Amino acid sequence: MSPGPTTPEARPTTPEARPTTPEAMFRVTGFEHAGPDARITMRTGDWLLDDAGVPCSGALGVFLDDAVGHQVFTTRPDDAHASVTSELSIDVALPPPWTGPELVAQGWTTSSTGRGAFTQCRVTDSDGAIVAVVSNWGRFVALPPGVPVWSPDPSTPEPDPALRVSQLLGSRPERTADGAVLRLTGGPELANPMGIVHGGIVACASERTAAATLDDPATWWAASIRVHYLRPTPLSPEVELTASVVHRGRTVTVVRVVGGPLGGRPCTDATITFRTRD
Repeated sequence: MSPGPTTPEARPTTPEARPTTPEAMFRVTGFEHAGPDARITMRTGDWLLDDAGVPCSGALGVFLDDAVGHQVFTTRPDDAHASVTSELSIDVALPPPWTGPELVAQGWTTSSTGRGAFTQCRVTDSDGAIVAVVSNWGRFVALPPGVPVWSPDPSTPEPDPALRVSQLLGSRPERTADGAVLRLTGGPELANPMGIVHGGIVACASERTAAATLDDPATWWAASIRVHYLRPTPLSPEVELTASVVHRGRTVTVVRVVGGPLGGRPCTDATITFRTRD
């Protein structure tokens, strides 16, 4: 779940400081509003590659959760409320890699009620090609005491360019007899301003866990990532994501990933659909 980008106070103040927010790690920047629509950007590069050198769709998670989540946030009833993601759907229309140097998401609010909003966005690369379409069911929650109402901060420090997605997450999935598992540990760099795991981090980690079930990951790409956020995911003691294959075909593979604290109730339930690159 993500109520939007982090507050300026949470960001490092020097270029050499290690990024301590999901937005900083995943190169998300450039929040702009023009009327009812929003615009947000993400820088591309080799950091989008996994350990095997294969670009992965899951790296879009923080970028796109922020893009649609920010739209929900702008429709909240008052400053005493924040917004959280309850269901995030990412349909990747163009397999990676994508033309850089940046991707652009333009979002809008499709409908809004007193309880939440349904928002969407479209992502294009630097050639103007459509990379993905995204939708989000978000809901309003009372802002916890001590958590400030955030405002977008355009100054995102550049992380170490040698860090790839698995290093950014801080964990790598392991294949098991039944699927795969990833144990996620970390601190503020994985959290939203409420102190829970950022919804985009969960989306990325779910896709990475699902990819570990593939026999030849280089021949597949994640064409859709759908995550239900059942309850907030705490940062500690440890978040475990478990993948199981629903269907393994010649051109389509579907994987379910359930996440939550080790030994606790599930917090997220994701379905990742992979398609062959040929």
